[in-house]
Amino acid sequence: MLRSTYLGVYPILLTIALCSSTAAGFGVDAHKIITQITENHLTETTKQAITQLTGGANLINIVLWPDRIRYTPGYQKSAQWHYINIADDQRLDDLKHGADGDILTAMEHFHGQLIGNEITKKEKIESLRFFMHFVQDIHQPLHVGLQADRGGNSVAIKWFNTVKTKNLHWVWDTGMIKTKNLSTDQYVRLLDQISPRKIQEWQSSNFLDWAAESKSLRQQVYDFSPEKQTPTTVIGQSYVDRNIALLEERLVMAGIRLAGRLNKIFDPNH
Repeated sequence: MLRSTYLGVYPILLTIALCSSTAAGFGVDAHKIITQITENHLTETTKQAITQLTGGANLINIVLWPDRIRYTPGYQKSAQWHYINIADDQRLDDLKHGADGDILTAMEHFHGQLIGNEITKKEKIESLRFFMHFVQDIHQPLHVGLQADRGGNSVAIKWFNTVKTKNLHWVWDTGMIKTKNLSTDQYVRLLDQISPRKIQEWQSSNFLDWAAESKSLRQQVYDFSPEKQTPTTVIGQSYVDRNIALLEERLVMAGIRLAGRLNKIFDPNH
């Protein structure tokens, strides 16, 4: 069962974790892009409420925190909340969730903490950190992954002409985004041009819908043709060309949907 907070973790440890450069899940640039899009769609009431709750903390630091503390003492269990494993022939609504949780149960839990009034301010800040992060991560298709290859982490990749081997999860977290050679600000301006109708459509879906979308995209994720394959899977420009628009849509969807959820939590009369 998920806990709202891990007690006994001293403030100095959290400070060290926040300053750590270690990160996983969606890459740092992807999280920055999604978070900036989210901020663009928050109401002023929501912005003020979050500022008051967090003491004016930068939202990207809030979002990156769960990656930076996932292996620190007291938080190790949180590592498995960043994903869910499901076979191709399984249905998400039939899936039995482990006792220690996964990304779907974690989102439900921390969302419930945010809309309730039974927890402390410190616990609510922590719930916000986890909730914002997991809403973003679930839009990366390999966070609804196959246990056999650890959501693509065990799929070795030869990335263009690089010597060092990468993995498929990295391609979707970080690699494809970097091929555009855009700053995060430029990427946000490129992507955040969504019609009100589309925003309403995307925000009307639920957590299970988001996971089901990611699962449905896996066939495309694992399609490596027409590159000539070797013992190490080869990924080049043709793979990026086929998939970059899909990845970009998932980035903007995550931002729009997260903004919608935060507005409902902090500005329910909106």
